[in-house]
Amino acid sequence: MGDRTWLQLDVPKGNVAAVHDLFGYEAEEIDESPYSKNAKRLEYSEINYGGYSELENLAALGIPFLAYSGDGGSYDSSISAFDGFDRIDAITTSHSGQPMIEVSEHGIESKTLKNAIEYFAVKERTIEAFNNYQIIGDQSCEKGKA
Repeated sequence: MGDRTWLQLDVPKGNVAAVHDLFGYEAEEIDESPYSKNAKRLEYSEINYGGYSELENLAALGIPFLAYSGDGGSYDSSISAFDGFDRIDAITTSHSGQPMIEVSEHGIESKTLKNAIEYFAVKERTIEAFNNYQIIGDQSCEKGKA
């Protein structure tokens, strides 16, 4: 059965059907995304390894997304952002879905700080990508490329 957890996934409205096809089933809940009127939030309550392989496939198709998944038996919660070109995963998150920065007796772990800064930059570009999608019937396209 794998190591299952939940996944919250924001994608452009025009890509919801493609996400369902790729995942092999529809999300349990579909809501408006808090980030853009051109995006939907899909919620899956039981998905293997936080949907990591499904997110890999979404990125390969060039579908922008923001993802937040819970922890499993062998991994921490995580957030991911993909703007259509660049992808970043912040593996460990707080309960509010923010990237965690490790601090030891020697100070801040620079790798996790750099990862958090990069995550927020890609997240901002992903929201811009959502806003640049126009929905035409059941199709989606980037503005100016219809």
